[in-house]
Amino acid sequence: MKWMAFFKAFFKSEAKDISKMLDAGGCREGWLQGELFLRAPHATLQTNATRRKYDLYSKRPAMVAEVKICGGDYQSKMQALIESDVQKLRTALGNTQRFMILLVDTRCRGSSLGKWLLTQDFPHTEYCDVKGTHFTARIWKIRQTRRDPPLRRLPARGSIR
Repeated sequence: MKWMAFFKAFFKSEAKDISKMLDAGGCREGWLQGELFLRAPHATLQTNATRRKYDLYSKRPAMVAEVKICGGDYQSKMQALIESDVQKLRTALGNTQRFMILLVDTRCRGSSLGKWLLTQDFPHTEYCDVKGTHFTARIWKIRQTRRDPPLRRLPARGSIR
């Protein structure tokens, strides 16, 4: 399965309902995860209710994703939460596809957070935008963090190398 193609098609086909749900505070993200679950053509898609540390998870094909819904008038702490989710994705182990899905409510794009949401970029191998009425779905296939080389041991005090 090509996850990027699935996510892109989902946001295009569900644009009308997504636009309506932007005003449903307290349940937006759970609703979106549920809709992705219902429409995934692969039966292995699971949501965060499965005790995984990711919002979306699949064993075959291997994929993890974080989903955030945010707008320019949301709390400023959202920027740090989004950056934290991207870092979590970058350090995921194994040969796993990693996606950051950011659904941006575009009705308040003039604030500093609104501008950041629409211009921020993350290390990725693939990216797409899907625009709907009052939202832009920004989807990154996140690049894995390269592992640092092992630390060299320092010589013991007093020894000469």
